[in-house]
Amino acid sequence: TGHTSAAVVDESYLITVDRCNDEWRVICSIPRAIILEEMNDIRSSTIAISFAAAVLAIFMGVFLSIKVTNPMDSLVSDLDSKARIDRLTGINNKRSFEESVEKALNDTSNKCVKVLFILDVDNFKGVNDTLGHSYGDKVLANIGVILKTTFRSSDLLGRIGGDEFAVFMNIPEHERHNCTNIINARCEALCEAFRNNYTGEDNSYKISTSIGAAIADKNNPDFAVLYKHADAALYASKHKGKDTYTIYSKELEKAGETDEK
Repeated sequence: TGHTSAAVVDESYLITVDRCNDEWRVICSIPRAIILEEMNDIRSSTIAISFAAAVLAIFMGVFLSIKVTNPMDSLVSDLDSKARIDRLTGINNKRSFEESVEKALNDTSNKCVKVLFILDVDNFKGVNDTLGHSYGDKVLANIGVILKTTFRSSDLLGRIGGDEFAVFMNIPEHERHNCTNIINARCEALCEAFRNNYTGEDNSYKISTSIGAAIADKNNPDFAVLYKHADAALYASKHKGKDTYTIYSKELEKAGETDEK
């Protein structure tokens, strides 16, 4: 009474009443089961749409993250590579070489015989003075190629000075009894490669190398000590007249001390 429309809900139906202008009344009855079914359909559709939207949002987030981070990762990797590699020779620079060797020396799981070679280009100043610094750079770049072809891909190669290079290699434990012969063979191959490396437009200028090699103490594999021993062996090779190699020994160190005195 007093209303133009009304609605009543019981356990089975929703009933609505609306009064028209001519005083007629329109009565509608709808089973509650139909209403609930439609509501469930709407809810299911809403959930499905929300789930699809969430999945799409995650996919777009991952996609955008990859698009953004990949160039950054590539840039960081490129910068790291440039920071570690000597651009002229394509091998490790001094810092990265020393870091890698120290890591290898401290690896207690590696039971190999650990050897350091230091080599110096004989009379390299003459290359620069005779052929020019630009050609000298070409010679240094070619030395990087010589090292890569003489040693294994698993060996560490480094340029540690202007015309000074170093190589670190592991000799398997079962070859320990033969390591001196292996070192000799590597040094001889390296010296021969340098001897065959003529330079100059008319191949008129010849270079050679002096090499010092040292075996790390398996009980105390200290990089500074190993480098000192290899450097002493290199000095001995220079003292012999260059274009040769020397393997460090305690007798060599004593002889060096005598020479200094």
